This record gives sequence, C-alpha cells and structure tokens, in this order.
Amino acid sequence: MAFDVWSISIIIFKFISYAATLLSAGSFLFAVILKPNAKLSPKSWNILAIVLAILASFLLIPLNVGLFNDDGFSGMFDFEIFKIVIDSPIGDSTLYRILGLIILLVGLHFTGILHNFIGAIAVLIISWSFTQIGHLSNIEPSLIKLLLILHLLGVAYWIGAFIPLYRAANGLLPDEETADLAHRFGQWAVYIVIGLFIAGLIMAFNLLASPSQLFSTEYGRTLGFKILIFFALLGLAALNKLRLVPALKTSQPNAAKRLRQSIMLESLLVATIFIITAILTTVTQLPAHH
Repeated sequence: MAFDVWSISIIIFKFISYAATLLSAGSFLFAVILKPNAKLSPKSWNILAIVLAILASFLLIPLNVGLFNDDGFSGMFDFEIFKIVIDSPIGDSTLYRILGLIILLVGLHFTGILHNFIGAIAVLIISWSFTQIGHLSNIEPSLIKLLLILHLLGVAYWIGAFIPLYRAANGLLPDEETADLAHRFGQWAVYIVIGLFIAGLIMAFNLLASPSQLFSTEYGRTLGFKILIFFALLGLAALNKLRLVPALKTSQPNAAKRLRQSIMLESLLVATIFIITAILTTVTQLPAHH
C-alpha cells in the first residue's frame, strides 16, 4: 500500500463520511423500529451528524481532484479535473449521498407517517450511494448491490443504537427500562448479525478469486483483519445479550457501567472497521482473478 498526503486525507474524510452517514441513517432506523424515549437521541445531535456527513462527503470531491491532479494544494481547484470527478462514479456516489442526507435532514422536521416515509426514502438513497463506488460497484449480478444495501442497513441500525443505549445506561433511564430497550434491540440484532455474516461471506467470495488470496495478497490480508474485527464485535454483542443485559435487568452492581464500557468498545471496533474499509477502497487493489 502506498500512502501520500492525498490518500491519507481521503481515508480520513471517507472515515468521517462513513461514520457520520451511517450514524445518521442508523439513528433514524433505531428510532423507527424501537421507538425509544426521544431524550436518548436529541434532534440536535442528529442534525449535527447529518451536517458533518454532508461536509465530509462533499470535501471528498476536491480531495479526489487533488489526488488525480497531483499538483499541490492548488490542484484541488482544477475546474477541468473537477468536472471529470463529478461525472465519475465518485461524483455520482457523493451527490446521491448528499441528496439522501438532505432529505433525511428535512424529515427530522416532520412527525408520524410523513417523518417515517421521508426518512425511509432518504436511507435507501444513502444506501444506494455506496453501491456506486468501491470494489463491489463493478461486480455483477445486481444481487451483490442489493446485498451491499442490506449489509449497510444492518450496520446502520447497529451503530444507530450506540448513543441511545449508552445514554440510557448512563442514567437517563432506570436500569429495568434500559435492559428492556437493549433486549428489544438484541432481538433484531440477532437476525441482523446473521444477515451481515452471510452477506459478508458472499461479497468476500466475489472479491477474491480463491480463499488462499485472503492470506497471499495485500488486499486479502487487510480484508481478513476487517473480518477479525467483525468477529470481535460478535463476541461483544453476545456478551451484551447473554450477560450484561440480564445483569442490568436484575439491577446487579455496576451492570450499567459494564454495558457502557462494552458499547464504547463496540464503537471503537466499528470505527476501526470504517478505517480499514476506507483504506481498502483508497490504496489497495483487488487481487487478480484467474
């Protein structure tokens, strides 16, 4: 892997874009599916996440212009290269994502069915934007793109739970109500984890020519590290469901504190996955398919 100022900058802003975008979409999904207490996920926080996602996504365009132009800081503002980037899959993906985020932002100002409808449209557009770029974008059949969309929706729902569950376990809700919310989240999460695992296997199968490339290629080893982080997340999820949530339900000492610590660790692992994904899609090449 070759890193320079441009690729490092793109990796950083991809990470911010991925995290803030999926957090925004996930907050909507979590709220619609589980209907938690509104104070657990303040509207101002959702607006902040959406605005951050829009800014990070937009800045990826001039950064890619700079990467392609390779002519110092001023190279970011080459109008001819800018038009090329806008007309490329990078531009399409960014514009779709920003459109979805703006629609999601508008949806926050409505309630009831209209809020849910606008948000659902926004989340689907956001998910679709990710199918336009990356190594899976050129792989047929279209079923792979559908799997990627479902994969992203599952990830979004998962990380959308982090803030409300952490705040609930931090004293905003009684232990019993926090345990009930975490239990209801876990009921959905079981199926989502299974779906993420199956979708991930299928997508990895389409990216690699053979399982041996998971160890013999730079791309495969990086992907393998991402898979290991995912298994660590599964272990934490199992700990939450089988040990920490039942402990919270029976008001055992420090149960809420341990749940908060587990959520923080899950957040760090997800952040690591986002960074690895940004690296994979920026500075690594798919291994050759023979």
